[in-house]
Amino acid sequence: MESINEIGINITLFVQGLGEWPLPAMKFFTFLGFEQFYLFIAPVLYWCVNAGLGLRVGLLLSFSSGINEAFKILFHSPRPFWVNERVTAYDYEWTFGAPSGHAQNSIVFWGTIALWVKKSWFWIIAVLVIFLIGFSRIYLGVHFFYDILLGWIIGITILIVYLLLEERITKWLKRITPGQQILAAFLGSLLIILCTVLASAALGDWEIPGEWRNIANAQPDATPIASLSFEGVTTSAATFFGMAGGAILINPRGGFNAGGALWKRALRFLIGVIGVGILYFGLKAIFPEGESFIDLIFRYLRYASIGLWITGIAPMLFIQIGLAEPEHPL
Repeated sequence: MESINEIGINITLFVQGLGEWPLPAMKFFTFLGFEQFYLFIAPVLYWCVNAGLGLRVGLLLSFSSGINEAFKILFHSPRPFWVNERVTAYDYEWTFGAPSGHAQNSIVFWGTIALWVKKSWFWIIAVLVIFLIGFSRIYLGVHFFYDILLGWIIGITILIVYLLLEERITKWLKRITPGQQILAAFLGSLLIILCTVLASAALGDWEIPGEWRNIANAQPDATPIASLSFEGVTTSAATFFGMAGGAILINPRGGFNAGGALWKRALRFLIGVIGVGILYFGLKAIFPEGESFIDLIFRYLRYASIGLWITGIAPMLFIQIGLAEPEHPL
């Protein structure tokens, strides 16, 4: 493993040898892989473009992010700037490195949209953006090249499994009641969390090597690296459940049509984002944060509420005030 890491370090140093002129562009492309970007763009797709596409993107991203947390703990591998002081940390990450969540989620996000658009020009854009997101993580010193490759492989696998199972899952969901659908979504979210719990249990008494901590903590503005955290997987699992639950609740009411006049779409987005902001910051101010069981339950409730607002409550509000129509009028 050390020899592979050495190859990875050399590649990172070669890329960083380009100088600092690419830094603004690399920061931009790495932002395209952050949770904040997806939290912004997924509602745009659901409220203003196509509800089915927005739901698909939201659920697949939530699942992908949750599974990524489990894989990171399972592999418990370092980041370049943790193990070599020559690597400049242009960004800082305190969780394990492989697989790259940015690389994995970019495949899921852009691949899902490209499958919906079905245009060769969009596939070219998607592939270019996916590559640049991965490249930016190497340049910023937060991932080895094989972290990126592994993330891409897992992301492609998730897309393939989705394509193979979507029709079967859809048919099965239509045969059960809405209550059973909500229960299935909840159990699915718990399964996402369970994967990380099992991965953590597999670590046993393993601890982060002191050398990693020493090198990483020597970086400017460093945050102490941590071996385990359940905040990320709780966020992903809760968002998955909330978005699925919202879609299940609105479906018997005729669903939601994201079409309409441009001004209606813009107003839907404005109202919807205000709602997300109130839930995100309001509940953050009220609920406790941390790694205790109670803290994580409140975190689950917070992000489940945001998901429920995006796919269920906000669309019902839009229909009630005349900003949208049901997909299937009753």
